[in-house]
Amino acid sequence: MRYLGILLVIFLGMNACKAPKRAMVELPLGKYDVINLYGESIDDKARVDMNFDSQLKRVTGSTGCNKYSAPMIMEEGSLIIGNAMVTEMYCTFMPIESKFLKAMVEVASYQYKADEILLLDENKNVILKGKK
Repeated sequence: MRYLGILLVIFLGMNACKAPKRAMVELPLGKYDVINLYGESIDDKARVDMNFDSQLKRVTGSTGCNKYSAPMIMEEGSLIIGNAMVTEMYCTFMPIESKFLKAMVEVASYQYKADEILLLDENKNVILKGKK
């Protein structure tokens, strides 16, 4: 019985030393209108958006010109977006589309508060801002 008490004290002591997990704000899935790329506002007429789908593990939407679909991995605050498949129509918003597609593959994590999402690069710089 004495050994059982000692084992219990050791077990509880080992678990007490573990660092507590920090609370992570889950990214509410669904559609976000992109309002800022690399610190610059996007022309409202471009209508760039992102729709996060955790079941399909994809992000889809419009680049302002074309439709796109890209794989994503989202876990514990990190967000990795792969290269997108994009339709190939030409329009006046091609420069915005190019910046947006470049920004998506640079995403390493996200922050979410209220109804805004901030997508960050590996140095924690905000590269994309969206609004629900």
